[in-house]
Amino acid sequence: SSVVNAEYGKQLVSTQSTGGINAEYGARYYKLAGQKEMDMFLAEAHKYVSPTAPHMLPDSLPKYVTKAEVKQMFPKELAFRGYCPVTYVLGHKRYEALTPGSRDHVVLYDDEVFSMLDDKTMEMFLRQPWKYNRTPLPAKLPPPRVAQDVTSLPMLGYMEQAVAKAIIASMTSCSDFKPKYHTSTPTNQLCSTLDIT
Repeated sequence: SSVVNAEYGKQLVSTQSTGGINAEYGARYYKLAGQKEMDMFLAEAHKYVSPTAPHMLPDSLPKYVTKAEVKQMFPKELAFRGYCPVTYVLGHKRYEALTPGSRDHVVLYDDEVFSMLDDKTMEMFLRQPWKYNRTPLPAKLPPPRVAQDVTSLPMLGYMEQAVAKAIIASMTSCSDFKPKYHTSTPTNQLCSTLDIT
């Protein structure tokens, strides 16, 4: 949308999901993001088109790509080593801000494939990709995540990884449960709740 590009600090707004609204000016058609942008454009169209527009549409535009499209790009690798460039920049480029991107939030831009953390970071990248795509990675990167078979762990480690959350949740539920036997001891009440004799 040329209006958003001019009024809101050089941002790109896709009209793919909404379809946008078309307007004609100077024998050309322009697609606007919504009714508000349409009204602004019709009021002062000359402000938003060449040669008087403060920002021109860049040659390279970002594009959301699906998982199927990413597979078709194989063996093309993810840019930025698969980390989300938006969270890294927003985190002041600290090591702690390096967050792996999601395969559900992938954008093709300038012939590179970027993976974002979530919908919010992907939207930010789609609006202003030039703020994030040339960010250099730090020299030190987190160790790669490796899936581990929990059955190969010692019993204590297996319990911690496999059933600890369920046990804690059940114990918390028991503690929140209103006891039926007001004259009984806490131990007897717990045994009764868990049906332990």
